[in-house]
Order: sequence, then structure tokens, then C-alpha cells
Amino acid sequence: MSSVVKEKVKTCVMNLGWVLFTLSAETAGAQEPQAVDTATSPGVLTLDLEFRPRAEVSYGYRRMPSDTSRIGANISQRARLNLTFERKDFIFHSSVQDIRVWGEEDPRTGKGWLQVYETWVQPKLNRKGNWAARIGRQKITYDNERLFARNNWRQAASKHDAVRLMFDNDRMKTELIGAFNQTAQRSFGTVYDPSFAYYKVLATHYLFYRIRNLQLTTINFTDGYQDATDPHKTHFKYTSGGRILWMYLKGDAETVARKADVTLAAYYQYGRLATGDLQRAYYLEPELSVYPCKRYQLTVGAQVFSGDDDAADGTSHAFLAQYGAFHRHNGHMDYTAAQVATTNHQGLINPYIKQAYTLNDRVKLSWDSHLLGTNNGRYYRAMNDKGVMTDYNRWWGWENDFAVVYKANAFTTLEASWMCMFTNATTTRLPAVGGGDAEVLPWFAYLTATWTPQLFNSSHRK
Repeated sequence: MSSVVKEKVKTCVMNLGWVLFTLSAETAGAQEPQAVDTATSPGVLTLDLEFRPRAEVSYGYRRMPSDTSRIGANISQRARLNLTFERKDFIFHSSVQDIRVWGEEDPRTGKGWLQVYETWVQPKLNRKGNWAARIGRQKITYDNERLFARNNWRQAASKHDAVRLMFDNDRMKTELIGAFNQTAQRSFGTVYDPSFAYYKVLATHYLFYRIRNLQLTTINFTDGYQDATDPHKTHFKYTSGGRILWMYLKGDAETVARKADVTLAAYYQYGRLATGDLQRAYYLEPELSVYPCKRYQLTVGAQVFSGDDDAADGTSHAFLAQYGAFHRHNGHMDYTAAQVATTNHQGLINPYIKQAYTLNDRVKLSWDSHLLGTNNGRYYRAMNDKGVMTDYNRWWGWENDFAVVYKANAFTTLEASWMCMFTNATTTRLPAVGGGDAEVLPWFAYLTATWTPQLFNSSHRK
């Protein structure tokens, strides 16, 4: 690790320690003079269900079709049971889920896909209750889910095995997360050799602070990946930055209305990748949302991922967001999720317009439009059909997503969506999604139903 990086890490740790020390002192001084006996306080046990089948029809989801491609179709489902026990000083939560594509296994056998989604305990750490720790398997969701997301579009979603220290009051939230992964119990060494690419070590600090109509979010984390050739070496990548949001509010205290939002997010990545290559990358997102009336919202913005133009120079400039959500940010056809997943991807420039209109209490319409391009030079350079390096237009796609959401009752929601992608010759050359025919229109449609009733609540018993 270079002296510059060491100094940055040292400064970050010292500042974070001072923040936590100050908060601890403030909290200790605010405690009640008499102890509250929470050990004998009654708890509440709840059991919730989420059942979500989804029918999909695809002619180019995540990958370009050709003129010989045929339409694909499938039905998948998620059935999740959430059990929560909560009292004043302690929370226990566990959820199990069955994830499947209909017909993927022999229904006459005992095989299945039942898995633990979350299981954690959360003891309160002080009398006031604004300090707590969460230990176990848990989802990590921060800010707008750009860097850490639950990835709810995936039927299996995302989760982490981690320890989380949390502080929360009226204006500020701050969290520290630590995780250390192993593939098995070991007597010697800490070699981490899973069959998938994942971090060995994760350390995260999250801060949210609100002042009237201004909100500030910072996320700073490091993820350590085991060296690709030397299992006793771990390389750490660092991501630092945040997002600032300003809300334009109109009216008095009783009739205040939110009329517009202006936000800017920026992150910088440095350190080393699992390959040992240096990482020097950035991410930017300016965004403006306006609310001309209660029913209509218009959002315009752009997301920019820096890209890499030379995979062999020992330095990657491709910004990585391995734990964030692409489906909700960069188009529902998920071409970007596949395209910018590698450590030497071509970058992304994604100007977008999003519109949402609420017809009534039950029906909401939306239209998201994304322009997609590379960000590693003025042109995108790739081999043509004759094996000659050629400069292609950097703009490779225009995606349009249309959706209607119908809320039948408090626990039933129906959603239907159709989307398409206009492509060109550049799209056919992208390594992760190309290879198809630019004259063929890729499209994707789905219909999903979600039921989320509460099955049991012990506080409702007479």
C-alpha cells in the first residue's frame, strides 16, 4: 500500500474515531437517571409473507438477439417467510425463501432451493436505544442503492454476512460494517477460494445527516479480494464519496409541498484489484427532479462510470459497483449490468429521463428513457468482421421502459412492463452483450404479482 493511501486511511480512521467518541459522550449524557428494566418487558412476534411469481417474455434481455433468435419465456417465483421478534432492547429477525423457475427441477424428487435470506440479532447498546448492533446475515441498503443494494429485482436478492454498529437520532444516522469471509472452518490459514468472485474482507462507514431541506450522505468502504495467484495476499480497493440532496419546499408548516430536488453524487475509487492492478476510477451523477403537481414527477439526470482503455497497462480506470443495483438505475433490460461488471469495462455514460404519473390511489404509470454510451475515449475501438481495429460510435443504445403498477389492496400489487432497446453497430461489438444483429429490435416484457400479508402478530391477541 502506498504512503498516500496509508495516510488517507489513517486520517479516515482518526476522523471516524472522533465522530464515534463524540456521539458516545453525547448519548451517555442524555441517558435517563434511572435504569429501565427491559429484560422483563414483553416482546412482539410477527410473521409476514412475501409471495412473488413473475412471468417473463424475452427477445433480447441482457443480450442482443439475431434474426434467427426465438422468443424466450419463463415463470419464476419467490416465496419468503419473515419472522421477527422485537422488544425494547432486542430484535431477532429471520427469513427463509424458496426461489425457483417453474419446471427447472423434477417435482418428483426431494431437491429444492430453500435458503436463508436473512438471520440476525440486534441488541440495543444503551438505554436511550439509539445505539445498536446487528450481527448475522443481512441485507445492506444505502442511499439510492448505487453502491449497496438489496437488488430486489433478483428473486434471490442480495445479502451479506456481517457485523453492523448503528447510531440513529432525529438528524443523523451513522453505521460501521465489518465482514470477513471464509469458504470453510480452517485450522490453519485464511485462504478464501470460493467458486465465485467475492470479497474476503469488507469494512464500510455510512453517514446520513439532515439539515432542514438539505441531506448529506457519505459512503466510504474498502473491500479486500484475495490475490488471483498468491492466496496469502489480499488486495484492497477503496471507494470514497457521497451524495448531497437539496429539496425545494413550498408552503407553510402545515401545507408544505415538495416541488423540486437537486442532487449530486460523486465517488472515487483507488487501491488495487484482485489481479494486483492499480485502481483509479470515478463515478458522477447529477440529477434534477420536479413535481409540478401531486400526481406527476419528472426526473432528468446522468450517470457516468469511468472506463478503461488499456487492459494491459497495469492500471484500471473502470469504476466498479459490484454490490449495487443496475436494474433500477440504468435500464430494466440490464445491458449495463452485464457490460460494466468486469474490471476493465469500457465505462458508461447514461443520460436519462424518468416520468411517473399517479392516476389514482391504485394505479401508477411510468416511462424511463436511457441513452447509453461508453466512456473510455471519443470513440469505441473494436475489431470489425474483417479483423481490423475500427472506431465505432460511442453511443450504443437507447432504451425505453414502460410500466403500470396496480395496487389492489394493502398487501397485493400487480405490475406489468414492456421495454425495448434501439441498438447499432457498436452494440454488436460490446463483449458482454453483443454478437447479435443491429437490425433486430431487442425487447422484454414481464408481469408480476406480489402478496405481502402479515400472517401473525402477537400484539393483536386479546
